[in-house]
Amino acid sequence: MTDNDDMRAYSEFDFEAIAQCNQIRDMLMTALERRNKEMQRLRIKTQEIQREFPGDLKKLQAHMREMKDSNNEVMALVREYNVWAERAGQDKLVLE
Repeated sequence: MTDNDDMRAYSEFDFEAIAQCNQIRDMLMTALERRNKEMQRLRIKTQEIQREFPGDLKKLQAHMREMKDSNNEVMALVREYNVWAERAGQDKLVLE
């Protein structure tokens, strides 16, 4: 049996916020993996262009756009996570 103090503390959890944090964290991990792959592809393409200048600058620009899009997705997920984290009583994420 649980006393009233324990029940009050338990009922103060925002379970919706906790669930949202968990869901966003999973999405963020996927987005980070995608961004890291795009970073690697961009590094490889940059090295190729340096060896074969002028190379295919349009492909490099396309890779740069993909990298930017991946990074924007990560940053949006971090912002969304931090909104829910505050409600869930969890630490906010900080990207450096």
